[in-house]
Amino acid sequence: MQTRGGLLRRLGALLYDGFLVAAIWMLLGFIMQLIFGPDTNQLIDGQVQTNPLIDNILFLLMLATSSGFFV
Repeated sequence: MQTRGGLLRRLGALLYDGFLVAAIWMLLGFIMQLIFGPDTNQLIDGQVQTNPLIDNILFLLMLATSSGFFV
């Protein structure tokens, strides 16, 4: 019979998977910059203003890629 992994091993695996998902998100952000261009963001009065449509698309893609990774 196999023994189960302890709490530290499981937390370490979660941290490792988090690094992989973060790398996927960085690649996704790079691809989005290639598609939409770097001039979609503007600095107005010291705050970055972004296009809400692109933000929502990026959020949905990040949700889909992380769900796909863990499923």
